[in-house]
Parts: sequence; structure tokens; C-alpha cells
Amino acid sequence: MLDIIHNDLTSSEITVFTPKGDQKSVQKGSTALDFAYSIHTEIGNKAIAAKVNMKLVPLSHILKSGDQVEIITAEVEQPKKEWLQFLQTRHARNIVIDYFKGRKKELAELGRKMLTDQLESLGYRMNNDAIEILLKHFSIPGGNAEEMFFRIGLGVLKPGDLSDVLASGKADKSHSWFQWFGKRKETTKKDKNEYVIATCCRPIPGDPVIGIKSPDGTVTVHKKSCPVADSIASKHGDWVVVPQWDDDDSQSFLARLSIKGVDRVGLLNEISRYISLVMGVNMRKVYLSTDEGIFSGYIDLYVHDRAALDRMIRKLGSIDGIKSVIRTEI
Repeated sequence: MLDIIHNDLTSSEITVFTPKGDQKSVQKGSTALDFAYSIHTEIGNKAIAAKVNMKLVPLSHILKSGDQVEIITAEVEQPKKEWLQFLQTRHARNIVIDYFKGRKKELAELGRKMLTDQLESLGYRMNNDAIEILLKHFSIPGGNAEEMFFRIGLGVLKPGDLSDVLASGKADKSHSWFQWFGKRKETTKKDKNEYVIATCCRPIPGDPVIGIKSPDGTVTVHKKSCPVADSIASKHGDWVVVPQWDDDDSQSFLARLSIKGVDRVGLLNEISRYISLVMGVNMRKVYLSTDEGIFSGYIDLYVHDRAALDRMIRKLGSIDGIKSVIRTEI
């Protein structure tokens, strides 16, 4: 074992072991999901979690030399486009991309909406001129707009990255699509300005926030940690304002909780009952998958503020069988 680890220090590959003790060489930096795809396409496609050295870990877990790796699968599981955010090997990424090419039209529509929403949250209008500039900037093969939208929907290109091109002034501002929107959404403070919630990071009351103010007075509110807002603020400091949240319990904001743990009879009902009946919170979407006693997934729900969300995280984390509850980006 020590010889294997020593050799891996000077190699582009590492050696890991299956539960039966068989050796397997994988690329340095590989995740548990990369390992699954190196064994067989179907094992990767149906993976839901992994055990590394007998400990439950997410599929994004980075492997180290000498690790013992077991992949947990479920027959109903399918590849997720979010996997492309952490897969490291070309082999695994190509398998996932090929899988989603069968849904290219659907994902292209999703990508178009994601891009439009993201630009709108920054106050920009998108038209054919905008599309041409973005196609050129990102060197999309053949200048194919549908391919660009597909890559956005798939997660290979991120709307935040595209927005930075516009906000940083790399595009020609003489184009007519550099206009500020006046669309109104949720207000965060009752004053002379109109406030909208940024769809790229979706802050909720209690989050540290900054605002990006447009010429018409509309302020788009971002989390302070939002990379899109950080990019704009670094180049246009005079656009930045400091909004304050209202003490208004009548408004609800969308948030996501990711959950994993050990399944048992009645657990899902207990989670749903607590969220809906005890906390009085509306759930927008629930996705949970389970196999061999291990479950993972997420819940999208509406909350009044961060304090309420933190209370829910603590309560759900105390339920027997739940090992992890964290807030994640939508």
C-alpha cells in the first residue's frame, strides 16, 4: 500500500480499491462519480452516492490514493446536468453530455430562459445583436445559437459568465440591447427605489446583500457572496448601493435545502409534516432518491427569512436518520 501511494505522488493517476480489494487506477482529482463511470457507464448513470473508506460521501467527493470506494446505485436514477459542475474526467463528462443530447431541444429552451432571466436581473435586454456577440465571445461552433442555449441549459456555460461579458463593457454598448429594464418584482424596501431579487443567487431577508442600481432607479439585490454582483461591483463601484430588508412577514422567498441520511419507514412523511404543519411553510418541489437504505435529495420551499430557514435546518437535522441538512443554490 505504501509503495502504491508513493508512486502516485509522481504520477498523473492514483490507485483506489473496490470493496473486494481490486485495484483501480483513476486520474488525479477524480471524484467518486468519475470512478463510477470508469467502471461502467450504467453504474455512473445510476449512481446516487458513494462510500469511501466505509463513510457515506456525495458523488462529488474527491478521491485520494489508497481510498476504498463503493458506489451506491438506484435503478430509477438518471444522470443529472448538475454532475457536469464537478466531473473531472473527459470520459465521464462526454458520457453525461451524450446522454443529454437526446433532450437537446428541452435543454436549449431552458438555457434560453436562464440567460434571459439572468440578463434581466442585471437590467439588460437580449436580442439578436446580443446573441451574435455572445456566440463570438464564447466561440460557439458554427455560430449556432441553439448550441449555446443547450450548453447553458446543460450547465457547461453559466449565465453568470455570459452576464459578465456585458457588464464588464467587453461588448459594444452602442448596440440597442444595452437598455435597462423597468420590470418590477418583489420589493425589499419601501422607498423611492424599486427593488428586485436577483435570480442568480436568490437572497432572502437576513442574508448580507448588496444592490446594483440601474439608471431608472431599479435596484437588483444580490447576496454579497454572489460572483455576478462581485464582478459588476469591481468594475462599476458607483452602481453599488446598500439595501436594507423590510420587517415584512407577508412576503416569502424561495430557498433550497439539500438533505441526505439513512432511510427508514415514515421518514419522508415526518419531514413533510414538520415543514408543512409545524413550520407552516409551503413546499414548491421535493426530490429525494433512495437505495440500499441511503437517501439524498433536496427540497425547494418558501420562507420569510434566514432565521426561519436556520430554525428549520436545525429541526430537520435533529430528526432520526437525517445526517446532513444544508442550504444550497437553486
